[in-house]
Amino acid sequence: RYLDQLDYEERREIEINNRIIKLMAPGAECDPLSEEHVCEALGQLPDLLMIQIGEAIKAKDAEKVLKLINDGIHAYWGDIAEYLAEKELKKDMDDYE
Repeated sequence: RYLDQLDYEERREIEINNRIIKLMAPGAECDPLSEEHVCEALGQLPDLLMIQIGEAIKAKDAEKVLKLINDGIHAYWGDIAEYLAEKELKKDMDDYE
């Protein structure tokens, strides 16, 4: 029974990850680099990340600024894609039953 549950959890995780990849692909619903999505994510960056970006700007470390912004944008859209992937999978499972 434990192995069946483990197998189920592994399959579920793989399915969620596959859906996240599809949702975040260029042109897809959660494409983090579309102009509109970049703007939305920038407006939602956590305060701590904004402080780190400010410190990197003061240090004139452009590479770090870009990395922090890029990571923040991808994290924001990754969270949304994960939520949507789990929601879609639940709906698919409910429809299946």
